[in-house]
Amino acid sequence: MLLLIHALGGLAVPDLLFDATCRPQRRWQDDGNCREITAPEFGLSKRLIDLLSNEKHRRQIINELQVTEKQLPDGTITWSINHNLYHVLSDSLSDKTKQMWEIIALRLICFTCSPCYGDAPQWYVFHSSGRLQER
Repeated sequence: MLLLIHALGGLAVPDLLFDATCRPQRRWQDDGNCREITAPEFGLSKRLIDLLSNEKHRRQIINELQVTEKQLPDGTITWSINHNLYHVLSDSLSDKTKQMWEIIALRLICFTCSPCYGDAPQWYVFHSSGRLQER
């Protein structure tokens, strides 16, 4: 868990990111339809999902590590690694280990942060005047 928080930047990592692993997420399929997929179907390990999706177990582990909890003004709970520990981990881990955890972190973000299925997003382009213009 500590290595995952480290791979996510170590500072103000939202707890919602971990909690969302226990819920299926909607994804577009090749046939143009949406279907819900689970974290294991997306390629996240079952062991990691079991750890992240159990709030009581997650908090217990967080409390045992040098991780601080902070509530943002909007109510979001975040986790941060002690600054010194973050640098110790950065200096101690091999490049291969860091890369492995960064890939897991990216996969976690991609799974939990589902694409927008509502209104089409507004696209902006730079106008010749140098200002952004809605397309």
